[in-house]
Amino acid sequence: MKKRVWILVALMILALTLVVAAANPGTEEDPLVSKSYLEGPFAQWVQGLIAEKPMPVFEVQSFKKGETVTFTAGTELILRMGKATVVATDKGGLADVTDGIDLQNGVSFPSNHQLVVPVGDGRGLKAEEDLLIMVKGAVLE
Repeated sequence: MKKRVWILVALMILALTLVVAAANPGTEEDPLVSKSYLEGPFAQWVQGLIAEKPMPVFEVQSFKKGETVTFTAGTELILRMGKATVVATDKGGLADVTDGIDLQNGVSFPSNHQLVVPVGDGRGLKAEEDLLIMVKGAVLE
């Protein structure tokens, strides 16, 4: 009985080895994706996406002391000069992706940290001094 089990196990291993060896995906003779496809239709599709929706860039914006500014959802902010405090809502504050924390209402806006406005529901900042901020996104009026 034990001899039959060992023979059966050996045959299964041999069969599995043959199946894996025969598959051999991704060779020069049988590539997973053809080079002509990547350089042709796929490249044109990617270039079309880039052309119709360019990547947003940071723009330096200035705000005067005493201004309260709110931003749209997804806006990224980096404070470069001045002092400000966070304006948050009951649903939460600004995401400090540099430190991995949520900044709540009234907290000091950290310099040179990348902050993200998760929801455009009135979240933003209050300028305690004149500010220079790098903004990738939109200011709500």
